[in-house]
Amino acid sequence: LINHRVSVPRLGHAYAVHGLTGSLGWAFAPVFMITLAAPFGWRVAAAAAAVLPLLAIVAAIVGLRRVAAAPSAATDTVSDGSGTPHGALDFLRLPSVWMCFLFFTFVAAALGGVQGFAPTIFEHGYGLGIGLAAMSVTIYMLASGVGMLAGGWLVVKSSALERNITLALALAVVAAVFVGLGWLGSTVALMLMAVMGFGSGLSGPSRDMLIRRASPPGSTGRVYGVVYSGLDVGIAIGPVAIGHMIDGGWVTEVFHVVAACLFLGMLVAWRVAMMVEPDAVPVPGRGGQIGQD
Repeated sequence: LINHRVSVPRLGHAYAVHGLTGSLGWAFAPVFMITLAAPFGWRVAAAAAAVLPLLAIVAAIVGLRRVAAAPSAATDTVSDGSGTPHGALDFLRLPSVWMCFLFFTFVAAALGGVQGFAPTIFEHGYGLGIGLAAMSVTIYMLASGVGMLAGGWLVVKSSALERNITLALALAVVAAVFVGLGWLGSTVALMLMAVMGFGSGLSGPSRDMLIRRASPPGSTGRVYGVVYSGLDVGIAIGPVAIGHMIDGGWVTEVFHVVAACLFLGMLVAWRVAMMVEPDAVPVPGRGGQIGQD
């Protein structure tokens, strides 16, 4: 929807706001659930959580006419220049699509480790009470939201997307390595969680723009569907591996695995950038490039 209804010069800001709202949702969810579950029980909290997607549906219906009336900012036609449309699944032959999938898998594995186990790590590795330990996730997600906004500005200022992603994730990698050492004070470690979240969020808009570049014209929705499924794979695999580490007594060292996943994401982003040209996308079945817009 964003790719089709937002003009190219504003895409970076649109991705930033989109990512910000997601980060705020992640940060607000534990507070929302605990606030209701503590006095009323988990059943009331779960019922209240079920209302939230209904509110989202209402918001979508209310905004439907405005979205439908807005001019499209992208083309829906997939053609190789000869007038023959491509098959609906031809984009799956593009290596860049699967590299983007791999990027999301690595980054999501790191995110799953932070979201699922950061409170446990800060409780048992840094000696914090459960309440303060749980705040580690909230700090990370709020900082990620701030990073998303800054990332939207970064995309406008610099079109070198792979460099943007590298600088942002490098910041997160360094922070994760230091948290994983385990000998820092808990206050410093929580501050580094904010740095890690900021770096992860900062890469978001550049990441989405890079995926757009790797998408053949008219296949953007399908490409995003495949690529974003890497989030599910990473979030499914990451916590399992990290849970085994914690069971084995490797607690703070979990953040070294998080750092490794983010570092691999950096390498994959560079590889994707080498496969696609700026403001151009590959066309399945042809060796050349054509413009996105």
